[in-house]
Amino acid sequence: AEDGIRDDLVTGVQTCALPIYVVQKDVSGEVITEVTFDMRQYFRSAIEDYLELSGKTLTKAASPFAPRLDAKEHERLLQQEGELAKHAAHLVMKLMYGARMALPYLCVIISRLSSQISKWTADSDRRLHRVYCFLDGALDIKLTGSLSTADRDCIKLVAWPDADLNGDYMDTKSTSGFFLELVGADGRGMPLDWGAKKQGCTAVHTAEAEVVSLSTCVRNALIPMQILLQRILREPVECEVMEDNAAAIVAITKGYSPAMRHIPRTQRVSLGMLHEVFHEEPEEGEGRIGLKKANTDDHRGDAFTKELDPHKFHAAIEMIRMKLHDEGADEKDKRGNVADKKGKGNSE
Repeated sequence: AEDGIRDDLVTGVQTCALPIYVVQKDVSGEVITEVTFDMRQYFRSAIEDYLELSGKTLTKAASPFAPRLDAKEHERLLQQEGELAKHAAHLVMKLMYGARMALPYLCVIISRLSSQISKWTADSDRRLHRVYCFLDGALDIKLTGSLSTADRDCIKLVAWPDADLNGDYMDTKSTSGFFLELVGADGRGMPLDWGAKKQGCTAVHTAEAEVVSLSTCVRNALIPMQILLQRILREPVECEVMEDNAAAIVAITKGYSPAMRHIPRTQRVSLGMLHEVFHEEPEEGEGRIGLKKANTDDHRGDAFTKELDPHKFHAAIEMIRMKLHDEGADEKDKRGNVADKKGKGNSE
């Protein structure tokens, strides 16, 4: 064994129910579990469907987001029915399942394209083509996670809610997004949940959009996951919500904001409820939920609310634990490990 890793305890299992590959290693007395979310074959099938139905050729793309056009050209495309209108539901929904299971960075664009299925235009064609162009060259970028048995005493749930105020040029409503992970020590963590969704009402300022996104994340993702983990571990699980908008934090801390006194009616969101979640003492057996200010540049929710430029996009997906996995190199490493074990067995 090298570096404290016992080769006889390195195991890899491809699960049947979920698109994940699990590897466990015994390192210096602790077992580290590494998970890779791999839906490469599924997305290859989706790409083949797209090529057959569209008859187009895929080119290299730096991100899944099509560049903005000048107003005149954009208006012209919006007036034309898309060539793929009849197949839009199939081509978009197939990607939606994959985004929900293994490719979080597709959530924003797929959410926006799905809202156009009943009114599909030539611009929708252009944006969908860009998604498939990027996917064709990015199937080796996979979502990963890792935790150790040593993390049992320090794990915590960390949520990254975010919002993009009126960021979709096709709508005035803001986009809510979040990323939820189980965090251990030494930078380890496991992605648990993520999503992007259009808000139900137009927000009038950024703080309102951020509060709505945070409320949705806390109610629909964080608290249910905390309850589940506490049942499994039979002990309290601490939680942190990372918010990058100072005005939203102030409003939640006070439990009221004159600038947001309308949101109980328009957004169905209660600042009082959020104040109680973060500031009242938890009941026995329950972990505390804290609210912290996050640096905007380091916030992991950006990938779920905005159509980022290529540079920011690649930085954003790296923050949510997406890494490049070379299929050929992985197979070579597996063959090397098998050969090493056989050699050791023969020498003994």
